[in-house]
Amino acid sequence: MNSIQWRVFSAEEASASWEELDLILTRRSLTAHFQPILRTRDLSVFGWEALIRGPATSTLARPDALFAAARHCGRLSELDYACRATSIGSFAAQREATAPAGKLFLNVDPTAFVEGARKGWTRELLAAHGLLPANVVIEITEASPHASYDDLCEATEHYRSQGFEIAIDDLGEAYASLRVWSEVRPNYVKIDRHFIHAAATEPSVRRLLEMIVSLSYDVGSMTIAEGVETETQWQLMHQLGFDCVQGFLFASPAPQLLRALPASIRQSLLQQVVRETRWFGSTRTVAAMAKPVEPVTLTTDNETVYRRFLADAGLTAIPVVDDGRRPIGLIARQRFLEDFSRPYRHELFGRRSCGHYVAKGRIIAAQTTIHELTRYFQTLDLTELGCPFVIVDDGGRYVGMGDGQALLRTLVEVQLEAARYANPLTGLPGSVPINDRIEQYLARSLPFVVGYVDISHFKAYNDVYGFVEGDEMIRMVAELLRRHTPHPDDFVGHIGGDDFIVLWADPDWEKRVAALFDSFATALPAFYRPGDWQQGGINAEDRQGNRVFHPVSALTIGAVRVLPGVYDSHRSVAAAATEAKKMAKKLSQRQAAQGILPANVLFVERRRPGKKS
Repeated sequence: MNSIQWRVFSAEEASASWEELDLILTRRSLTAHFQPILRTRDLSVFGWEALIRGPATSTLARPDALFAAARHCGRLSELDYACRATSIGSFAAQREATAPAGKLFLNVDPTAFVEGARKGWTRELLAAHGLLPANVVIEITEASPHASYDDLCEATEHYRSQGFEIAIDDLGEAYASLRVWSEVRPNYVKIDRHFIHAAATEPSVRRLLEMIVSLSYDVGSMTIAEGVETETQWQLMHQLGFDCVQGFLFASPAPQLLRALPASIRQSLLQQVVRETRWFGSTRTVAAMAKPVEPVTLTTDNETVYRRFLADAGLTAIPVVDDGRRPIGLIARQRFLEDFSRPYRHELFGRRSCGHYVAKGRIIAAQTTIHELTRYFQTLDLTELGCPFVIVDDGGRYVGMGDGQALLRTLVEVQLEAARYANPLTGLPGSVPINDRIEQYLARSLPFVVGYVDISHFKAYNDVYGFVEGDEMIRMVAELLRRHTPHPDDFVGHIGGDDFIVLWADPDWEKRVAALFDSFATALPAFYRPGDWQQGGINAEDRQGNRVFHPVSALTIGAVRVLPGVYDSHRSVAAAATEAKKMAKKLSQRQAAQGILPANVLFVERRRPGKKS
């Protein structure tokens, strides 16, 4: 961000700063640098943050000095406008030359944010360069305590109505707060670098970040980790589930837009992390990891415990339970043997209760999924990962022992299985795991809704704009589907091309679909040239070679409610969903003919198999 610092100027400094700032603003001698914001899942470029620099030889070259001088001189809004003009102009020139798909993130001071909404500054600048508001994300910097929440919310709604997206910059720094997040409800939340750097060594910070990521799913915000500078930080942000990352580890700010990371760097960084595969890990439970280690009770003496450890070199701990087989704690091998091997310990304590050596241990429910357990272990120090834990049933009774090493082995198996069947473009599970998940839901008699998602008029778009832009649209839809399926039992799969499958267990799934349509409508204009968007579509050849007008793309979803006992296999479910999708496409075509664009449609099949409505 363009960091704004508070400081007191002397009279001489004030005079010099005024003259120097006036010269910079008059000559518009500002330079825009762009730092890429990358998708965490594959390190592809999602957008660029614009960062302003003053003249290299000036004392106001650094943004902190530049904005401090502008604030002192009462010219902050003027400087903010000049920065926006410079950033938009530079971005537009490069976008025209290289046609990058991605968003421009603009830093805006809260005061200038409110004033700009009233005057329409940003929209005018974009129009002058042939850009659309959908190309831009406005970052509200939280360095000013003077902004009114009411004014911020009013300005936010104004910008949104124009087609802009909103981000909160540096959440957790200066005056940024959860209230700003809840009041403004931004599309993106950028987490301050302080938390990113501290997370590697402070478990409490990791837990805080995990809560923020979890909350972002509920409120529909994407999370961006700022200031990622080390490989350790990168790996942790990936594990915590951040949507995007940004920092010097990937690229420094530069005047030119970076379209993609060098292949060698990208491959090296991705190899350092294990993809978190929610679709596989969420179906395996801890029960499969339970080792049947015979527990002891508080009536067991130390000599018996000692003989147990001597007889089994691989026994790292012995669980201690009460008469109802509910866990009391663990006796750790190393601590016990170190103490009990000291002189006279056998003679003095051999026949006494083992209770002296009982330590509190982690207790994990047998039905906890591997995915949930992995998320929990991410909050622990690395030294704790190998520690054993106790596994209990629904009644809290002892089932067996588990350990971090077994978890890691299981997780590796899960990742290998997922990688084998994942779609290479989106990273989503393909046909095999989709079918498996449907069969699991049917076997469990779990009611759910299956949705067949299709991007209408995608072939025409792909033919005219090229496969690179087409792939970007597919990635965008995959990302939106992820964001709008937050329920732990929801599932998103990618059949291939522009076809997706969603399994909703969430009872509020129709509200999720409505929010999905809104997000798609907001994102879509950035994928079209201004002329095509204004006329509502593109001209392209159909399958017979005729020139045909194709409306802008839309999402069509054919949904089927799957109740226990109605469908006998994933094939019958898939057949019903396919028919529902065909109906959705027909309705979409009718809406497009009426000028309703984008013609997003949800069709819900309410007939039972074999029955006519």
